[in-house]
This record gives sequence, structure tokens and C-alpha cells, in this order.
Amino acid sequence: MRPLDRPTTGLMVWRCTGRSPISEDMETPCTKICQIHPVTRLCLGCLRSLDEIAGWSSYTPEVRARIMAELPARRATAGDLR
Repeated sequence: MRPLDRPTTGLMVWRCTGRSPISEDMETPCTKICQIHPVTRLCLGCLRSLDEIAGWSSYTPEVRARIMAELPARRATAGDLR
């Protein structure tokens, strides 16, 4: 991903480049929206933190499964972050 030249909403916005270290068989919650909320520091698309996004491909399947299991609760408590 790379930052957009001119974010217009105050959100940190990233554009997916299409190149990913994630293998085809690795489950990921990525929705390719890639906007980081300035207060919560969570991605508006998948609700992962920047650290979780950066470490995703190196995490064990168990750690990825734990994070995936937490995402519905994050979405329920996040409300409309946009």
C-alpha cells in the first residue's frame, strides 16, 4: 500500500497496490478499503490495527484466527467511524 497524495477527510488513506505478501490460502479480513481512522487507529475496512496489518503474514494461524474472532465485536462497538 502507499499513501494517497491528498487525503480529503482527515483520515489516513492508503491505496492498495495489489501486491501482497498474503498467500492465496491465507485467510485475511482485508476488504481493500485501507483507511485508518485518526482516533481509533483501526482500518475502516477490516478493523485491524496497523500492527495487526503489518504482522499478518508472519502471525501463526492461531493468532490470525484469534484476531479474526475479535473483529465482529470490534465492528459492533465501533459504530460508524466514517
